Amino acid sequence: MATLTARFDKALFYSGVLARATSSKINDLDLTARALATAALVIGAGGDEDEVISSLLLELANSQNDARLLPEIRGLFGNEVLAIIEDCLASNYRKIAGTWQYGIYKRILGQHSRSSLVALADSMVMAISLHSQLIAHGSEAWKAYDASREEVLRHFELLARTFGELKPGVLSAHFAALVSELVCAASPYNAEPDPPDGDEPLPFRPRIVSED
Repeated sequence: MATLTARFDKALFYSGVLARATSSKINDLDLTARALATAALVIGAGGDEDEVISSLLLELANSQNDARLLPEIRGLFGNEVLAIIEDCLASNYRKIAGTWQYGIYKRILGQHSRSSLVALADSMVMAISLHSQLIAHGSEAWKAYDASREEVLRHFELLARTFGELKPGVLSAHFAALVSELVCAASPYNAEPDPPDGDEPLPFRPRIVSED
């Protein structure tokens, strides 16, 4: 478990200031909730303080799109925090593209090993967000993505496989289980077709696991 100092307290306050200055939302999770959720996963996985602070600031840095922010983060929290954030922003593991293959995911994530725990926690929060939106809004949740349902699911499957090899442990296993839940629930054998235009969205039906 990470030892958190007053430096983390400063990052926590700083993240709140940044979040209030940003009005954007991501899958109906506000930036503060997402930042705290990602940091909590990194803490639970035993990340060090640099990784925890990076996970707290990653989504905020991505949303701000301000060239002055990264040098400010370096000045406040040091080179290692900035390096992890820059790795995650540059690696494009979030990008959903149907042409990607497993080898590309592994190369992109593998070349930034120092940021792999933060990237895994961030991906986990993305999957949790999708899962929550499916429960709340049914098939309407897929409209938040600039990609098809199949491409989104394939993206998460490839991330789960890559993290399982590059960052094995409880968190990657939990991520893989959640992705499996998403894939199974979206299967044509376990879901209704999309409703016609103008009809109410269909509810998300979590997988029912039978006990033998």
